[in-house]
Amino acid sequence: MFRIILLLSIIILSNGHVMGQSSKKEAIQHFRDITRLDTSAIKMGKHLEYAQPYSVKQYVEYHAKYGTTDISKKWGTTIIEQLYQDSTYTYFGRKAMYGLINFFRVSTDELKGLNYQEFDGNFLREKFIAEIVPESDKQKVERNKDYSVGFYTVDFKYNYLPETKSLEVTYRWKIRHDYVVSVINKTYKAVYDLNAKQFVQVSPPHNKKG
Repeated sequence: MFRIILLLSIIILSNGHVMGQSSKKEAIQHFRDITRLDTSAIKMGKHLEYAQPYSVKQYVEYHAKYGTTDISKKWGTTIIEQLYQDSTYTYFGRKAMYGLINFFRVSTDELKGLNYQEFDGNFLREKFIAEIVPESDKQKVERNKDYSVGFYTVDFKYNYLPETKSLEVTYRWKIRHDYVVSVINKTYKAVYDLNAKQFVQVSPPHNKKG
């Protein structure tokens, strides 16, 4: 049953990118193929033909979304790891307990000058909450934590800007009591410099209605 669920899930991978295959059947077969790959062999330069092409923008936004390590009900614990590099491509895999769930390559030239080795989406989100979300908003939520929550959402979105090697981060924080009384409903935005590892541009919080 678990295997069937995995095969059905591959139509759209957990990274949100539709696989570049011409049919669902080919997508499922591709997933079967990569889950059987030995990552130690990939690290020796084998099985590289299975990697799907990603732009540097796709890669950074993907890594931002899941972080180097992620835990979910769907996949369990997953890790994004650089597996191999040559003069043309750098190969990455996202691994779960049973094997690869994504295998992709990025142009090595596109990665030059980018401190991607030290980038982690988990660290980015923690830094964003700590530095960009105002203390007054956090305290407001803390004061209301004992009330019944009817609706709660936190949503990060990312837009990589290759020309400045920076990442535009948008965060929406929405909490309602009993689906009626609004505790907070704001959107925050900032630009993060991946090489400097700091936020270089911050927009004022935007109050949303509804």
